[in-house]
Amino acid sequence: MLWKGTATIASCDVKPRRIFDDAGDAPIQNGLILDIEATGLDHNVHEVIEIGLVPFTYTLDGRVIASGEPYGSFQQPFGPILPEITRLTGIDPAMVEGHIIDRPRVTRMVDNASLIVAHNSAYDRRFAEDLCPLLAQKAWGCSLTQA
Repeated sequence: MLWKGTATIASCDVKPRRIFDDAGDAPIQNGLILDIEATGLDHNVHEVIEIGLVPFTYTLDGRVIASGEPYGSFQQPFGPILPEITRLTGIDPAMVEGHIIDRPRVTRMVDNASLIVAHNSAYDRRFAEDLCPLLAQKAWGCSLTQA
């Protein structure tokens, strides 16, 4: 997930930096970094078990100005989490038990964004659009293939 080390950072009393640059007179847009973990690779069969979102503002010349309040949640699936997925992600059934993603919150965050950025967006996008159909109307960038 995007902020797996947060607990360690918080225990060191380090506060995340939210402002990175001054936009000056440059027009700004809102973006959203998205990360999805699922029970497998096929969005037609497997289910989302974790989502992470970090809103940010950026200038049209590509400078990231600030980040907003992140949101992350587990989701208990109807089916099993494959052992290879647990090995890959570290997410096991006990971690997701009883959890549900706040879809209205996700939709509000997506609605505010002009650009969605994911690492390997070809994977994340299929699952994310099933979770929040509004994502199909957004521009996407991939930090794996386009950075």
